[in-house]
Amino acid sequence: MWWVLVWVVAGFLMSFSLITGFTIGLFLLPPAGAVLIWAACRAPHLPEAVGFVGGIGATVFLVVAINA
Repeated sequence: MWWVLVWVVAGFLMSFSLITGFTIGLFLLPPAGAVLIWAACRAPHLPEAVGFVGGIGATVFLVVAINA
């Protein structure tokens, strides 16, 4: 269960850093990459990586909620 949350955080950070581009994204990209690499190396099971897609979905939801 906790590994899914780690993958969600990794997905959120990666997609948020890519969306924000050259503003805050440049500062978020190194920690996002570190979290992604750490999760990929430490996660015990592959199906938990579905949380990465959930993190991308959380980013999309956040952007839609802000723009609505």
